Amino acid sequence: MCMGEVVWIVSPAEMALIAAAVAISVLVYLLVRWSLRALLADVVQLPAAGKFYLRTLLITMLLGALAATVARSIDFDEDSIFMEEVWEVAQSLDSAFWALMVILLVYVVMVTILVAALRRRHEQ
Repeated sequence: MCMGEVVWIVSPAEMALIAAAVAISVLVYLLVRWSLRALLADVVQLPAAGKFYLRTLLITMLLGALAATVARSIDFDEDSIFMEEVWEVAQSLDSAFWALMVILLVYVVMVTILVAALRRRHEQ
């Protein structure tokens, strides 16, 4: 090993936590994508803007969930049983859920303001 080289040691539980955070982010995105795309197509009427807002949502959700989970470290004893490790990972997902909730809340407020402003302009 060279001087100044960084060694990353990630436990399987931490990898499971990261994978679960990414999977949850993608699942939530897939659940809202179709209706959000239709809403943006109706209100904004610019295909590039719709793609931008959808991609921004996905990137923000992924980064928020990863930021909430990567900062956590999970340490297990040598004699810990498998289910204890599973519950520790599940408990650690709490921060990812909070990050996704805050991101979605801010995004919904932003899109609501956008819809209200553009609807008012179209009605006049």
